[in-house]
Amino acid sequence: MNKLYVKVAVTLVCLLALYMVIRNDWIPSFTDHHLIAHWLDHAGPLKWLSLYVSATVFIAIGGPRQAIAFLFGFLFSGTLGIVIALLVTLTGSMGCFLVARHIIGPLLEQRFSKYLRLFEKSLLRDPVKKILIIRLLPIGSNLFTNLFSGACKLKTGAFVTGSLLGFLPQTAVFAMAGSGVRLSDHNQMTISIVLFVLSSALGIYLYFNREKSTRDATHAIKSGSKPYDQ
Repeated sequence: MNKLYVKVAVTLVCLLALYMVIRNDWIPSFTDHHLIAHWLDHAGPLKWLSLYVSATVFIAIGGPRQAIAFLFGFLFSGTLGIVIALLVTLTGSMGCFLVARHIIGPLLEQRFSKYLRLFEKSLLRDPVKKILIIRLLPIGSNLFTNLFSGACKLKTGAFVTGSLLGFLPQTAVFAMAGSGVRLSDHNQMTISIVLFVLSSALGIYLYFNREKSTRDATHAIKSGSKPYDQ
């Protein structure tokens, strides 16, 4: 089959999925953890698979990864919640990365050429460390980090490694917070808040103490996403 037809078909499916998410108001409901827990109590045998797929799509279209970590911490608690949330976040980010690389790269190049060049140039040295720092920061667009990484020449291995290490601290923190809410454990909630502040401080420290190219990469992401951020 012609590659062009495949790309067009995949793009249309993604757009249809995005339309259904917005049309049915799934994103606000997806962040309501008690509603999700109630739904799981009455869902069929494929409930966990459907939840995993829905959460992955939520991340792929730019949903906040902290909400996903909190949700799975609330549902599973402990190490299992952290692991599942991390897998969901990484899978959704990788899906977005691959779509940018193999399908919509030319469109991104046309629309964000200036920011893509700046981002790509910034990652020439130590790409793993720079992706890690970007992921550690409490601000910025996860969606545009994935898109820009896929559209430029960043190696897949560097993207996965930097993202995995960078996602881990906040994923663990918010999963612990979700578990604390479920167990009504105020001490765990307090520890989660302190750890979030520390992980954010680490990201900010690395951001200002790494070479200028790290700040350029972050600036490119923020500038490119600005017209769409609310």
